[in-house]
Amino acid sequence: MSTGMRVTARPDFDVPHRDADPWGYERSWYEERRRMLTLASLVKPRFSHVLELGCSTGRMTAHLAARAERVTAVDISPVAIDKARARLPDVPHIDWQCADLTQHWPEGRFDAVLLCDIGYYWSEAELRGIVGHVAASAADDAMLLAAHWRHPFEQATISTQTVHACIAGTLPWQRYSRSEDPDLLIEVWRSSPLSIAREEGLV
Repeated sequence: MSTGMRVTARPDFDVPHRDADPWGYERSWYEERRRMLTLASLVKPRFSHVLELGCSTGRMTAHLAARAERVTAVDISPVAIDKARARLPDVPHIDWQCADLTQHWPEGRFDAVLLCDIGYYWSEAELRGIVGHVAASAADDAMLLAAHWRHPFEQATISTQTVHACIAGTLPWQRYSRSEDPDLLIEVWRSSPLSIAREEGLV
């Protein structure tokens, strides 16, 4: 689905993805811990259709595929998508898409959307457009998880604080959880107000 948004100039993401281990995904304890915290923040054990924005080489996608009937994994870099396909060659319920999300939004109804380490590459206007698409394509009882590196860096268009404030100000859902440390901010928004404990009848 075409979005028609104006595009902010962005880094060439093919360049870092040509590295054998871009951003230290495979060897970094920070990255491993981030994945574990992200997965623990998901509000359900299983999902119908997960949308991963900025899937990179598919490291997180592999975990999501184990918890979803279907995963749509999107990245702007063809090099990243090629590496992700090579990592998970025989997983038919993953739909790999190479696209600029400001210009093309995937078709489908999603009950979980992950927006991790990508929001600060967009302008605020672009991010508001992305969040609007998240809300418009949400299935019943949907969630959005945003996780971002908190330190400033040259390629960022906006700060992590601005990213999360923009999401909170645009998405018509309740914030469900927030976790932060000096390096990482993770927030979850959910269209349903129910807590996990109430859903399971524990309270």
